[in-house]
This record gives sequence, C-alpha cells and structure tokens, in this order.
Amino acid sequence: MNTKWRYVKPIKDEKSIELFEGMIGARLPEDFIEIVRVNNGGRPDRPVFDTDDVKEHVFKTLLSFNTDDLENIFDTADSFIAAKSKYVPVANDDFGNLIAYDKNSFKLYFLNHETDDVEYISSSFSELMEKLYDI
Repeated sequence: MNTKWRYVKPIKDEKSIELFEGMIGARLPEDFIEIVRVNNGGRPDRPVFDTDDVKEHVFKTLLSFNTDDLENIFDTADSFIAAKSKYVPVANDDFGNLIAYDKNSFKLYFLNHETDDVEYISSSFSELMEKLYDI
C-alpha cells in the first residue's frame, strides 16, 4: 500500500541534505532520502504504527530540510549532536517524541522524551512505511 503525504514543503535547496549529513557526520539511508526529496515536511495519510512494546504510536511529520520551517531537521538534531548521540531524528509525533535513526545500523527507533525509553521500530524507513496504518 502506498503512503500518500499531505502538507509537503518542497526542499528549497537540494544541497541541504548533504549539508545535514556533514553536520551529523554520517550518511542518511537512500530509502529515506528518496522519500524526503518528494515529501519533505509532509504528514502521512496513514499515520499510526506499532512497536513491540506499544501499539498506536503516531507519525506526525517528516522533519523538514528547509531551515526556515518550524519543524526542521537541523534544529531538532542540534541537541543530539551536542550530546554526541548515536541517534539522528528524522520525524516526530504530536507529543514531542521522535523517530530517529541509529547512525551506525540505520535501524529506526522511537525516542520517548518523557521517559527516555527507546523502542525499536524497524530495520529501514521503507519497512516503517509498510507498517503505517489508519485507525
């Protein structure tokens, strides 16, 4: 099933992806880059996904590669870089939690900011897209 995206904000500068990769000192997975090039800052029409631990997490927004957008990847990742975290945030939910890559394995995790719990989501962004559903 193909995910449809709403509220997409075209990337203003194609070099922003490379700039971000330089900032984090890691490459982003190709499947993620392909999706974000077309759906930057967008919201999936089927926004719900499950982890092994929790049912019905919500995927709100792909973080934007436009620095002037409110929910942009540069500002969000800044604190992770300062903390030398292995995680790279790429999306969020309605409650300030993040969906993030592990820089080393490219696996995706749900990072709960209130409890500091980390939940495994999937082995790739494409796999996460397949897990999305609507309630």
